[in-house]
Amino acid sequence: MLKTGIKLFTVVFLSQLATVCFAYDFSVENDGTKIYYKIKNAIDTVAVTSKDDAYGSYFGDVNIPDSVVYDGKTYIVGEIGNSAFRNCESLSSVKIPNGVTSIGDDAFRKCTRITNIKLPTGLKTIGYYAFGMTDLDSISVPSKVEEIGGMAFADCANLKSVKLPDKLKIIDNYAFMNCRNLRTLNIPDKIEIIGRSAFFNCVLLGEDVYIGINIKRIGLYAFGNCYNIKRVHCFGEMYIPYCEEGAFGDVTPINKTLIVPYGYKESYTKLPVWKDFENVKEEE
Repeated sequence: MLKTGIKLFTVVFLSQLATVCFAYDFSVENDGTKIYYKIKNAIDTVAVTSKDDAYGSYFGDVNIPDSVVYDGKTYIVGEIGNSAFRNCESLSSVKIPNGVTSIGDDAFRKCTRITNIKLPTGLKTIGYYAFGMTDLDSISVPSKVEEIGGMAFADCANLKSVKLPDKLKIIDNYAFMNCRNLRTLNIPDKIEIIGRSAFFNCVLLGEDVYIGINIKRIGLYAFGNCYNIKRVHCFGEMYIPYCEEGAFGDVTPINKTLIVPYGYKESYTKLPVWKDFENVKEEE
């Protein structure tokens, strides 16, 4: 299983390397920090970016303004660009304005001193490995986000609590992989896809996992090595969700209890992976 997982990780990682452009258009100092900006195609909008490909452009406490004036023109700060704060290991905190709608690939990757960050209320998109390898201990994802990008919070060793929004539909591949201290998690009722290895190696995840009625697919090793899970509550009944190999562990029978809607036990136990649960019960 581990060899397969390594191969999958390598393929995904190589195929999804972020496209990074470091050429900034201008910089403006705010509260003692020089912040670099890239003008976007959208009218009067800029993205925060990095100074150059050496990374580590920011340190200490950074306060990103709602808007910035350059050459007599006012721009709204609407994005945190790809790799903008990547490898800023001396970055202590970041204040992101609520007008930011997108946080790009690798945006805060390896910001190892970041323990807490308040995501903006206007946020819609969280990119690939956006917060990977940070020191976050908790995170609350805003209400407008419908998809958590691949590896978005992977390798956050100290992450203990995650609050996901009610509208969330997709938790992408490897999104929370190796968050070994993750204990508290709500999977929203509207979730449709839980990607491959989404919670792989989340060894302390709580004893009960609840998956709502809209679920369509649960990926390969999605909850692999989540040894603390005792009960899986799956409410899919419009159609039984497709469950890939090893989604809840690669040992058969699966040493967990599966709880399904009343009258659906037979339907679940006819299908791959679902039939491998050691104990299947109907909801009372």
